[in-house]
Amino acid sequence: MNLIASTLRELAGQPFVLRERGSTTRRAFEAAMGEQGLRVTAVFEIESREGVCKAVEQGLGIGVVADFEFVPHSNLRALEIRGRAIETQYSIAYHRERAPSPIIKAFIDTVSRMKERPARVSKRQRRAGRG
Repeated sequence: MNLIASTLRELAGQPFVLRERGSTTRRAFEAAMGEQGLRVTAVFEIESREGVCKAVEQGLGIGVVADFEFVPHSNLRALEIRGRAIETQYSIAYHRERAPSPIIKAFIDTVSRMKERPARVSKRQRRAGRG
């Protein structure tokens, strides 16, 4: 995967292919742009990551997907955002009567440990398509 870098300011005014309104990735990206007084020009709204990537592959704009969702492709390149971390937040929901089950407890314990020690993806791993 060819990794190039840019700042949010350098991306302002470019045509973007975005996920649907309300998607976690879109909200995080638009918030980061807004914090710098920058506007996002959405030329397409698509309801799937795969659809966003296909539209970008056809030259319709710059796609915005989470780094862990990016699937390396010969016609696409990942763009590292310099000077600004764009973060998202996830929640775990479960039925209160099922909370004591061993598998749910193990899952919550694992996620809690991951939250305490977030994985760091090296530039080498990103180039290899693992980040």
